[in-house]
Amino acid sequence: MKTKVTQLFQCGTVDKDGNAARIGGFSESWYTDLTISDTELTPRWNNLCRLRAALLPANCRIVGNRLAQVDPVGASKGYDTVFPGTAASDNDLPQVALQFSMRAQSGFNNRQVTLRGVPDARVVKGEYAPSQAYNAALAAYFDELTRFWKMRAIDRTILPVKIVSISSGGLLTTEKPHGLAAEQTVQLMSVHFGDGPKVSCLAYVVSAPTTTTANIILPAVAHGQAGSGGRARKYLVTYPGVTIASTEVIAPVAVTRKVGAPFRKFRGRRTAKKS
Repeated sequence: MKTKVTQLFQCGTVDKDGNAARIGGFSESWYTDLTISDTELTPRWNNLCRLRAALLPANCRIVGNRLAQVDPVGASKGYDTVFPGTAASDNDLPQVALQFSMRAQSGFNNRQVTLRGVPDARVVKGEYAPSQAYNAALAAYFDELTRFWKMRAIDRTILPVKIVSISSGGLLTTEKPHGLAAEQTVQLMSVHFGDGPKVSCLAYVVSAPTTTTANIILPAVAHGQAGSGGRARKYLVTYPGVTIASTEVIAPVAVTRKVGAPFRKFRGRRTAKKS
């Protein structure tokens, strides 16, 4: 059983008079084997939020959390716990971010981790400008991730097989045994459907009559069309732990990433006009 835990962030700009001007929002998610009802989950998650807030400037904060059981799909709930940013300097634009490359502790997966809301003093002339205190805060945050948290990834130990053909009715034929069974999902990669461009998509397996054939339901982008070429692989999601070298933690790449609308805002109801 896996639980997805998501931090909700809000960062605001400040005008020349010291008033809040524009507010943006973004989120970051990790996974755990703990269930929503486990008493250990709340203090574990609160500790990760506290360590993440230590990397945020004063005008950014974590404004809430979402917990959702995802494998298998189950209950979800949210919290409005607030963790204000405690890093020393302010931030002009929340889009300024630091990017890290983390790897699965087992397997072949990578995950790009982007931390938005970086204090201005930590990005100078387009590159990361370290400080002893900020490097220590980064090390503490990533140590927590590597010890207790997981990422979502495709199982790449399952090797793809070449596709011979896909009939218009959805009969997939492969060169070698595909390893598929009924009610599974197959990943189709770079398949030619008709005269259009190559298509990569997921399809539902209805049945597998033989080791090299399977009846599948194609998505709308390819439904009802015959296909050829490309590769097929059983689509299996795993949740490996993550790791990163200590030297990489203190040498991130400065980037920019978009932010969305704030999570906390007024929502009204439009009154219907009378004729």
